[in-house]
Amino acid sequence: MVFEKILREAGVRPGPVLEFSSIEAIKKCVIQQLGITLLPRMAVESELSRGELTDLQWQGPDFDTNTQVVYHKDKWISSALSAFLKLTREMLAERAG
Repeated sequence: MVFEKILREAGVRPGPVLEFSSIEAIKKCVIQQLGITLLPRMAVESELSRGELTDLQWQGPDFDTNTQVVYHKDKWISSALSAFLKLTREMLAERAG
């Protein structure tokens, strides 16, 4: 929504908007030249290296994005997942601090 607001304020009016819940589906549509998207670099590194996608350098204002970690509160948590969650909390606290 932030990205779309920035585009509107710059006078950019996109054509039809498609929404998907799958990053893979989004990438396939862009590879088939059905439009552009905004995705995390880590989600498109392999497609960029193969030349299937092109990185368009953002020239607009900086904006923040949110990331969520979701897990079932009653499920068993492995030591690896526990360490990951601890590190994530620490990193997010540093950024907020």
